[in-house]
This record gives sequence, structure tokens and C-alpha cells, in this order.
Amino acid sequence: GRPASQEWFEAGSLLQHFEITLDGLPSLVERSRFDGGSPMLQARWGLHGYPALATLVCTLEDEHTEQGLRDLCGQHRGEHLSIEVTQLPGLVVMRAQAQQAAPIKNAFFAAWRLLRRSLQNTEAVAPRIWFT
Repeated sequence: GRPASQEWFEAGSLLQHFEITLDGLPSLVERSRFDGGSPMLQARWGLHGYPALATLVCTLEDEHTEQGLRDLCGQHRGEHLSIEVTQLPGLVVMRAQAQQAAPIKNAFFAAWRLLRRSLQNTEAVAPRIWFT
């Protein structure tokens, strides 16, 4: 849907499959199916009425950086943004839901900057395409 235009996801389906393997073994496997007009889109156990969602995944086994991501989530979380971090063996997964894409983009950009500083010891410079 396009909520800014008052157009909602009322028909059709979206099927997603996302898989990450480390050393040839599955580390993260997600399958999602979203059906237009489904009660799941509004239910608390589903998307809770948030039309925008995103996932950021990073290979990470550094507790200090993971805590930094958790702190960052706390700074960005609010009425219009639901955001959490999950630690898996060798991976950290950040998931977000919002009414619009901008709060997710801002939070993920901040996470990306933190990860660049922590893991590559370099400042993050966003590609120009991110601003078009």
C-alpha cells in the first residue's frame, strides 16, 4: 500500500524468503507471507498496523557493539517506530516497523554508522543514492 496517498494493501500477496548461511550452514531463515486485507496486517500479533518494515543483519559477536545497537534502538523507539535487536550465533538482527519508512531509515542509518565505526574503525559516509 501507499499510506501517504491513503491507498492500503487490500489485495494481492507478498511472499518473502530470506536466508543467510555461515560456513555453509543456515544461520537465519525467514519466510513471510502478507496478504492484502488480512487481519494480520492490523493485529498486535502481526504487523500491528505498521505498513513499513525492515530488517538489518550483520555478522557480529561483539557484546559491546550489540549493546550499542540495543541502546540505539532505545533512543529511536517510540509511538511511531517499533525496533528491536536479536542476537543469534554469529549474527545480530535488527527489525523495525513503522507508519512510514523515514523513522526506519534514520534508525538503520544510525546503526550502520555505529557498525562501521565499531567493526571497520572508519566513519560511515552514505552513498549519494541514499539521498535521491
